[in-house]
Amino acid sequence: MQNIRNFQLVDVPGDDSSILFLKSEDGQDWYESQRLFADDTVKIQYDSKGIIRAVVDKPVPQRGNIYAVSMLWPINMSVAEIAVADYPENLTLDGTWMFDGISVYQDTDAAAKKSLQANTALHYKYMSDALLKITAIQCSAAVGNARKNDETNLLSLQQYVDQLRNVDLSNPAWPPEPVVVKS
Repeated sequence: MQNIRNFQLVDVPGDDSSILFLKSEDGQDWYESQRLFADDTVKIQYDSKGIIRAVVDKPVPQRGNIYAVSMLWPINMSVAEIAVADYPENLTLDGTWMFDGISVYQDTDAAAKKSLQANTALHYKYMSDALLKITAIQCSAAVGNARKNDETNLLSLQQYVDQLRNVDLSNPAWPPEPVVVKS
């Protein structure tokens, strides 16, 4: 299995064409090194921290139904190959998947951080939506234009906001959003 590290852009003396060239840290040319990769392995492009940034995880019909390493362009990246059987089916390019030179794994700390960020954004949305409805009800009451179901709706929304304040964002159990009855 190939693992060619740290491709960098290089200037080729005397070459006036618009073709760009990459060389690895051990001096391998990107175009020439592509023939070293097997046709039936998953190709992984990863950065200097081991974060997977691109993959070829399916055969490419336009390249003869092989796992074509030529689909990658690894400027400031490394390229490796692994057996299809060793490739996690649920891998996404979300910044949480890593390659350590041997295996692919998900960084649990990075995944937890990403999940917490998503849950925080969702919490903010739920809270904002409820508070906007509460404000509308309170504004109507303040100008003497309260509706028939405003009192019940206001209480339901306030209870919902209170429940949202208790949600553990690391493992959320979201309360059901109250049904606001129109009057």
